[in-house]
Amino acid sequence: MHEPSLTTREQTLLRDLTELLAMRAERHGALTESRDRATADADRRLRAATEQADAARAAAEARAAERAEADRAALDQRLSADARQAEAQFQRQALTLKERAANDEASLRKKLPDAVWLADAVYDTAKDKPRAEFDARKKDVDAHLAAASL
Repeated sequence: MHEPSLTTREQTLLRDLTELLAMRAERHGALTESRDRATADADRRLRAATEQADAARAAAEARAAERAEADRAALDQRLSADARQAEAQFQRQALTLKERAANDEASLRKKLPDAVWLADAVYDTAKDKPRAEFDARKKDVDAHLAAASL
């Protein structure tokens, strides 16, 4: 068996390496192209997902704003109704108090002459009593002093 010469082996090796390098370059190009396509596809999907998420967020915000506005309007209506009801109740109570005060005043005005007459009568009967009591006691004291000085 005869071994090929060193030059032949080097040439064979160089040819093999050249072919391997060409295959690797071709594979590298294909892989780079595949990576670029996958990256572009991923970027497209990301943009689509981002747009979809943004649209969903905007729709959710719009629904939330509509609900908030509807809630605010309902609360405003309820507040207005409560305020009207409270005002009506206040007016009824004020009217009741005014009527009661007017009735009490009328009743007291009717009773006033009788109360004045009674006060005058009591005064008239009692006005001389303190003087009479004073005079009676003075007499007693004078008699007691007169008896004590004897």
